[in-house]
Amino acid sequence: MKNYIDSVLKPDSIPLALGVFLVFRNLEKAEKFRASCFVSRLSTPRIYREVRNFEDYRELLTPLMEFYTKRGRLPVKGELPEAAAIKAE
Repeated sequence: MKNYIDSVLKPDSIPLALGVFLVFRNLEKAEKFRASCFVSRLSTPRIYREVRNFEDYRELLTPLMEFYTKRGRLPVKGELPEAAAIKAE
């Protein structure tokens, strides 16, 4: 389909989805559109609290790690007695 569109309309078409193509008359606008497809709109998350190391939480998380290692899944509500303390932290 792309080859057919390109041969009939001459400018290079841009595939968007199955059977959907964009064709720009202005090559500069086509290049701007292609470039905008590669720009990341994500931002780096901001950390508002003091960053702590795993060692600060080792004692609190040990029961959870042991549960996960033994069963291969996260605990359901009420299965881990330390869940409330972990959630609170």
